[in-house]
Amino acid sequence: MSASAPPCRGRKPLEQAQIDARRAQVLEAAADCFRRSGFHSASMAAISKAAGMSTGHIYHYFENKEAIIAALVERDSDELNDVLNSFRAQSDFLQAMIDGVDEGLARANRQDRAALKMEILAEAARNPKIASMLRDADRRALDGFCSSLRAAYAARGADDACDLEAKVVLVGALFNGLIGRTVFSPTRDCPALAKTMRRAIAAILSDDDGAATAAVPR
Repeated sequence: MSASAPPCRGRKPLEQAQIDARRAQVLEAAADCFRRSGFHSASMAAISKAAGMSTGHIYHYFENKEAIIAALVERDSDELNDVLNSFRAQSDFLQAMIDGVDEGLARANRQDRAALKMEILAEAARNPKIASMLRDADRRALDGFCSSLRAAYAARGADDACDLEAKVVLVGALFNGLIGRTVFSPTRDCPALAKTMRRAIAAILSDDDGAATAAVPR
């Protein structure tokens, strides 16, 4: 069974909704167990207890713990894609990235999410399969943001195609660094940090001549 099995052909919408709800229930329970005990110490029995269902029932949805992590990675990838789509829906993609800093900081400052991300990264350092999952998800995100940035620069008559990936990687590194920091030192609500982050991202997204690509709120 795959980590995120597609809806079966002919399955009724209500039945599929129930399956999706059960899978989400397992993922939340597993995420909590991974955060508290670590990937290897969190047994399927512990996950089943936290989910309120039998171990056999969990195996109906996920082949093993690796499949659960794959689904968690895919869930995070889907959420990031939702953010990308929200930026694309704005009239100015570059400005939307800067205006989205506050929401991005709020996501980065969630200790529960940060702890889980650190646990998955630690497992990826030991497990080539998990590492491959993360690389694939990262590549999809990079490609999506680069494609949108390319269109945004073209609309402004700028040509930064050669630096697109470097810009996206650096912006991502800023937020990922804050996610790691959240584990031991939550940032809380910090207007100064948000202000500085907006200015940093505006500088990163500037064109080759150093011209600002978007207005930076004070």
